[in-house]
Amino acid sequence: MSSRPTSPSPVVQGVAITSHRPNPSSPWFFDWIFGMAAYRRWKEASTPARLLRLVGGPGCGKTSFATLAVEKLQQQDNETGDVAKKPSTVLSVFLKPSDINSAQAAVEQEQRHVSFSVLFLAEIEKQLDAALKLDSFLTPPASPEDQTAEGVLSSIRFKLHRFSDVYLVVDDIDCLWVLPKEYLQVEEHLEALRSHGVRVLVTSRIPFRFPLIATTCDVRLEGDDDGDCEYDDEEDEDSNNPKHSHDEENDRAEGGLVTWWSCDQDDHEGLNVPFFICSNCKTAGFGCGNSSHPPAVFSGIPRPITLDISNAPDASMEAFITHQLQLEHGHFWHMPLNRCPWGTNGEAAPKQIYPPLSPLGSRLLSADPDQPSSEATFLCGRIVDLADGNLTAALCRLEVAHQAESLDDAVNIKDRLPTNMVDMFNELVRRQIQERLRETSPPELRVRAALALHAIRFVGKKGIDVDPNFEELREHLIEEDEECGHGFEDILQGNHGPDEVLGAAGGLLTMGADGEILWFNKSFAKYVEERYSEFLAGTDCVNAHDIDITVR
Repeated sequence: MSSRPTSPSPVVQGVAITSHRPNPSSPWFFDWIFGMAAYRRWKEASTPARLLRLVGGPGCGKTSFATLAVEKLQQQDNETGDVAKKPSTVLSVFLKPSDINSAQAAVEQEQRHVSFSVLFLAEIEKQLDAALKLDSFLTPPASPEDQTAEGVLSSIRFKLHRFSDVYLVVDDIDCLWVLPKEYLQVEEHLEALRSHGVRVLVTSRIPFRFPLIATTCDVRLEGDDDGDCEYDDEEDEDSNNPKHSHDEENDRAEGGLVTWWSCDQDDHEGLNVPFFICSNCKTAGFGCGNSSHPPAVFSGIPRPITLDISNAPDASMEAFITHQLQLEHGHFWHMPLNRCPWGTNGEAAPKQIYPPLSPLGSRLLSADPDQPSSEATFLCGRIVDLADGNLTAALCRLEVAHQAESLDDAVNIKDRLPTNMVDMFNELVRRQIQERLRETSPPELRVRAALALHAIRFVGKKGIDVDPNFEELREHLIEEDEECGHGFEDILQGNHGPDEVLGAAGGLLTMGADGEILWFNKSFAKYVEERYSEFLAGTDCVNAHDIDITVR
């Protein structure tokens, strides 16, 4: 049995499929995500296949979590394997932004005419073939240039029937926003795979919501016109249609966990459209209203679920920060198991993994083994607050604490952003905006880089306590476009205007529940508003040939 030859390096205009996986030093940190009801129900074989989207800003640990999710799903398959039934498999596609110049060279040399969505699907099919142990000599892979997305997707569907359960983890999908058409095609392919039973988990910096299914139940209940969905007809109290209400409110409260159903046959009050029904109405015995349509025509349509993981719980952050401090400064607190899950049967963190106490560790030492010292509590709490729920921001703050020569230096954190954090933000801005404003970059990338630049500058000028809404930002950007002529007015007027802005900014900006534009992290807000970056602080419209992209 031989392995299949690899396809050409899947790199298109700054986006690559990579085999690199991080090795998280504290994998238990992500237990708070694995413990979420939405994640548990997503992976359970007894529930309908869903698309689960985990959203968080740069540095919150999405790729580390995706790596762990793949490992845990593979372990789950090994532990519950049953030779009497079809096998299950775990697929994964990890994307990453690439250097623009090298990416363009790859496009010109290898893949000038190949759609990224074809490469994406080809990677999934290659992993399916490996799971099926197909011999490449018997089934030689087609060249990407000779394939279409529809053809690859059809081949994948045929092979899915060989498995009982298929999990697909896609990391960092939003880096495809440099290719919006390709991004939307990949989203459509993922939904097509999900509709054929594949459980899709996606990590992304932006909470994209693809309009694939209806969000309103088509069953009309008494009181609908008044906003009261409860069924009021007393004559039906004892019938097959008991008093009930739509479950749309519960659906929102539970993070989209309710399954929707549809009847795709025609003749729904003369309309040639699907009829949608919520779980409560289906359970209560309601149908589409056409007596010739049997209940069996209804098929489940689980709504995609979006979970915001940009702000880790304080308890998880405290455990992580305390552990990292002890790795550097020694065992200064007997951490309980329920705060930092090592060992079994209530054991504490093993002392042998920590070095001898440093001078700072001695100052943080707790006299009570069951309680941290006040100094340790204060230092840990200060770093938790400054990190704003972001794992990488916490590591930057910890590095400063590790360099402190005294407890006073460690706890009296200066108001200025540390150099390592400024360097991190500089790099994010360089890769997401400055690099793409080069004259050698494709026009599509340059337009979106200019869009991101103007958006970040506008939000920065509003001040730290003002969060403009998207319509206000849109109006400003259109005015800027009329003046500068970048060409992003059409982008803003499209159906995905908010997604385009957030995608162009690479997650540096995010959107609140009421449409307000927010920073992904309060330290980045400080970085922009206090002018740590001369590039972002500029007021003139920057042309590509005027930009010095050297990070100082």
